[in-house]
Amino acid sequence: MMKKAVTSQALKVTNKYQNKDLYERTKRMKRVITYGTFDLLHYGHIELLKRAKALGDYLIVVLSTDEF
Repeated sequence: MMKKAVTSQALKVTNKYQNKDLYERTKRMKRVITYGTFDLLHYGHIELLKRAKALGDYLIVVLSTDEF
C-alpha cells in the first residue's frame, strides 16, 4: 500500500490591499484552525489533521512548544 506524503502549502502573509485578487477569492472560503505539539508525529495526528481539513476549504495548523 503506497502512502501519500503530507505537503505544505504555506502562503505569503499579505493584506487585502496588497493582493485584492487573493482576498476576493479566499474571503468566502471556510477556514479551519487547529493547534498542537506534534513532536513525534504519529497516525493519530495525521487522522486529526485529515478530519479537520474535511471540515472546511483549507486548514491552518498552529504549532505550540512543549512549554505550553
